[in-house]
Amino acid sequence: MSFIEGLARRHNVRVEYKSISGEDAFVMGDVIFLNPDLYPPRMNWKFCHELSRILLGHTTSGSITREMEFEAEKKASELMLDPAEFNHLVGGHNMVEPKIYSLTLHGR
Repeated sequence: MSFIEGLARRHNVRVEYKSISGEDAFVMGDVIFLNPDLYPPRMNWKFCHELSRILLGHTTSGSITREMEFEAEKKASELMLDPAEFNHLVGGHNMVEPKIYSLTLHGR
């Protein structure tokens, strides 16, 4: 099962692969349409972005605001690599609360 198929199944959405003039991806209801000619990493990102719009309820309003786009981008990044997996990859270090070190210069 591909990355896209797995997320689609988990979130109960359908995926259709269609060449759409001028569009990489878009949503209609619970169907995400993807251009099959996209480079695979870009296709994964576009899918996650459109899935984020569905999950955030951004598909029901008439216009998309900058804030809505930002929220969809943030959610898409979480879908691409969930925080638990990220923490596992970085050895369990807490990346949310970075440590701050002070630098003391001697002789000045």
